[in-house]
Amino acid sequence: MKHIVFLVGSYYPNYSAVGKCIANIADCFSSQTDQYRVTVIAWNTEYGEDSQCELHNQHIKRISTTLYKNRLYFQNQFSKTTGIKKKLCHVGLLVCRACNAAKMFLNKTSIDQAWVRAYRAALDQIQEPIDAIIPTCSPFEAIVAAIDYCDKKSIDMFPVLFDQFAANATLHRSRINRHIKMKANCHLESIAFSRATHIFCMPPFYRYLMTHYSNIADKATMIEHPQIIQKTIPEKFIRTDDVIKMVYSGSLIKKYIEPTPILDFASHVQQSNYRFNFYVKGSAVSDIASRKLDNVDVNGWVDKKTLDMVIANADICLNIAETSGIQISSKIFDYISLGKPILHFYYAENDVNLSYLRKYPLALCIHIDNGLRADQAKKIKEWCETKRGCTMDFNNVKQIFGNFTPEYVSQLISKRIMESSHA
Repeated sequence: MKHIVFLVGSYYPNYSAVGKCIANIADCFSSQTDQYRVTVIAWNTEYGEDSQCELHNQHIKRISTTLYKNRLYFQNQFSKTTGIKKKLCHVGLLVCRACNAAKMFLNKTSIDQAWVRAYRAALDQIQEPIDAIIPTCSPFEAIVAAIDYCDKKSIDMFPVLFDQFAANATLHRSRINRHIKMKANCHLESIAFSRATHIFCMPPFYRYLMTHYSNIADKATMIEHPQIIQKTIPEKFIRTDDVIKMVYSGSLIKKYIEPTPILDFASHVQQSNYRFNFYVKGSAVSDIASRKLDNVDVNGWVDKKTLDMVIANADICLNIAETSGIQISSKIFDYISLGKPILHFYYAENDVNLSYLRKYPLALCIHIDNGLRADQAKKIKEWCETKRGCTMDFNNVKQIFGNFTPEYVSQLISKRIMESSHA
């Protein structure tokens, strides 16, 4: 039996997009109890969370840093208190954010060494022999922590790369900071990629590797998001109205992913039977309230189980590409898994999401250039009224997106683990 250790960011119960992808892969490994034992080292996601737990035959070890613990504490208290206490918690959150920003700007690289130490400490606490470590990006700190540990213990490392690091558009807080640290961050990438036993990466990252690190082409495999899963929704709402329910979920970030195109369409159909529900967090959430639209509701962040139910009961699922068009919107695969119609807004003509959505019969992709035009709004309205209530059978989805299933991706990783020199 092989012991596999995953290093991730936010995991159960409050998954990040990367965390959910890794959970899908980890579930495939942990279901093979006669072949694999699985440990997951992940961030705390709530204040007061247990440091360890068991889930789906996985042992989850949670880690944190002093600054991150303080942030979780202030978030927890902010949601519970009122008056002066709430204001003090808000100040505490601002201080935590300022400290994080200062560390990002003052460090030689964009790596937070406190997280590296936290991952290393958790690895050192594992008593059972480890056969392979699978760190993810993001966070890149997981890969940095794995490098030294794997070298000392002669353990194989199989990074799974989702988000870019050195060339990431938002990680470094500013373009100037990204430019200043580019050389040092690229050096870190070079060390990580050369040390890896084999690398698995999403298509945008794979293209980045082939452009800047072509010398490692023989040990890199391109994979797709392992998110096409047949989902069982325990409850569906009984519809007694004629409202067209539009749902957006995910982050909204100023100058990166802003809600403007959705709000423009909501404004256009304000006198019609449309209802827009946002399940969101991020710096651009305030833009929604500023538009003061009567047919728009902001619900905040919800857990994965609740979100799946919300999506299942939506008529149309909404997506907004980030402005550069190089980042895959992983939520589209949740929408596709449930066979829902998808309305996708994008800015870059070569938006990476188009290659997936153009395969999917229930998708409408709208290019935004200087705002939503009246003819586009009319087209969207006609499409929504035609597609509301439509779904695609999962077997048909799987025929189109078979290599997006966790089973397919985990088999690729498992094959490399079995073939490795330390197997």
